[in-house]
Amino acid sequence: MSQSCIIRLISLATLTLLAWVDSAPAAPREGPSCRAVRQACLSAGFGGRKGGVAGVYAQCLRPIILGQPVTGVAVKPEDVNACRARFEAKHAGSGGKGGK
Repeated sequence: MSQSCIIRLISLATLTLLAWVDSAPAAPREGPSCRAVRQACLSAGFGGRKGGVAGVYAQCLRPIILGQPVTGVAVKPEDVNACRARFEAKHAGSGGKGGK
């Protein structure tokens, strides 16, 4: 594969990634329930070596809010449901752009 082809592929991949990141909803404002979920993520080791603050949201908090299990994270279902409700209320009618 030629160098110019590789550069084009990398450019396309970068643009695709940037478009995906821009379309991701912003983190919900924290209430007690979201704080409990975030703390469970931090206790499981997310953040720091696992991606910093952005990693806590992208790798742990967001998947939990969306109903996906995250290995090593234990949270009360009522905290997840309350945080999800807060997240959904914040994003209602925003088209997934974080209310911006």
